[in-house]
Amino acid sequence: MTIQEMLEQLKQAKSKLEQADISDEARFDLEDLIIQTKRAIIRHSVDPLRDISQMTVIDVSQLRALTQQLGQDIQNEQRRTALIGKIIGIAKGGLRAAGLPLPI
Repeated sequence: MTIQEMLEQLKQAKSKLEQADISDEARFDLEDLIIQTKRAIIRHSVDPLRDISQMTVIDVSQLRALTQQLGQDIQNEQRRTALIGKIIGIAKGGLRAAGLPLPI
């Protein structure tokens, strides 16, 4: 039985109580019981730890190696950027020496 089916049965039980000719005190007690049951169903249906066993675990054992590799990649990119800067500087010097205007 699903939670939705249980809640539907509780609604049906409440409507039957309203139609039945019983004392107000007994009806209120039963309605309180229905409300408490609804709350308990809702409270237990929202359990964040229920599905924790199905969650995938992140493998952090490779994190140090990946951090080192990232550091090396950053250094390589910095060296590449510096080399491109030198090439652009040499090209600008060559353009000036040839008397050509710089494009930028």
